[in-house]
Amino acid sequence: MNHINKIIVIGTNHHNTLSMVRCFGEEGRKVNLYVYGDSHSYIASSIYIASVSYYSTASDAIAAIPLDSSNKPLVIACSDEVASLMDLQYDLLRQGCHFFNAGKTGRITAYMDKQKQLQIAKECGFSVPMSQKTYPNNINVATVNYPCIVKPKESIHGGKHIAICKNKDELTKVLSQFNSTYEILVQDFIEREYEIVILGLSYEGKHYIPGYIKKLREFRGGTTYSTTNPIKRLNPNIIKSCESLISDIGYTGLWGIECIKQGDKYYFIELNMRNDATTYALSKAGTNLPLYYYESCNHGDLYHLEDTVRAINAMVEYEDFNFVLKLKLPLFTWIREYRNSACKYFHSNHDPKPSKIKMKEYIRFLCNRIFKF
Repeated sequence: MNHINKIIVIGTNHHNTLSMVRCFGEEGRKVNLYVYGDSHSYIASSIYIASVSYYSTASDAIAAIPLDSSNKPLVIACSDEVASLMDLQYDLLRQGCHFFNAGKTGRITAYMDKQKQLQIAKECGFSVPMSQKTYPNNINVATVNYPCIVKPKESIHGGKHIAICKNKDELTKVLSQFNSTYEILVQDFIEREYEIVILGLSYEGKHYIPGYIKKLREFRGGTTYSTTNPIKRLNPNIIKSCESLISDIGYTGLWGIECIKQGDKYYFIELNMRNDATTYALSKAGTNLPLYYYESCNHGDLYHLEDTVRAINAMVEYEDFNFVLKLKLPLFTWIREYRNSACKYFHSNHDPKPSKIKMKEYIRFLCNRIFKF
């Protein structure tokens, strides 16, 4: 059995990073926080932080990991960029720390290609939308089925830049907004009943899939309001497809698989081979996957308890409030939903400072926008 005495969370100044800090902190384990791309962070004020370091780039943060072959630290990637950079240094890092990996240098990065994900997902039993991969300037808008959805081929190069186009003119306009040097996917648009994120932990070929998130609202590609559900509510064939997909890639770590529900089918959208922000909602619902990853690395085998995932609502408060500001949601409805959310990504009675600082930043942001106009 190993003994991990240091947990390092690497991420940007984002609630994904804060949620990982709290997943460990609420279980009595303090975190060493590495923030890149900023010189300060509201996350640093959390009571669960043992130390905080700031770096200009993700590469700089990874280079600062204290590698130790006899007492490996645990490193959590909270972005695709960090997951990819660590994957590309697999042979070096595997000797000195525990981290998300696929057992071979570059394998995670290779499978960040969404077209490659669609191909393997289809082989594993998922329904997949028809799509084509090419550069923005090479798309023949006359041959595309409408409506369509346009997204980066790799999130690491395009983030959450996703657009739905109803006709040729809309597609032409959207294509001009993408970097012409990066490939994109143009897919048939699937009319959704709703979208889900299936969350799991895999370790050395073994899998634990306790629940999934049903998205109720999302803003700029990120889930802002959702419900958690026990995995038993899903068709067992979908679970088998998830296990087959992760096994074929050979991935070890936390992951999330996004699907669109339409009729009796679940269409595969993408696999995130890193911590998914919605993991925190699952933790508040009764299953702490980051903690189980920590214990799996400690024990050298997949570790988990047979938890019962409760059905709860979860809200990313400041991002979700944009629906009120854009007049897409009544204020009183939002307040009711906020109060009924057992998981809040910012507000915490036990760890109040990050939310207070974030609120000040958000108010300052709103004031700047108001006076700018």
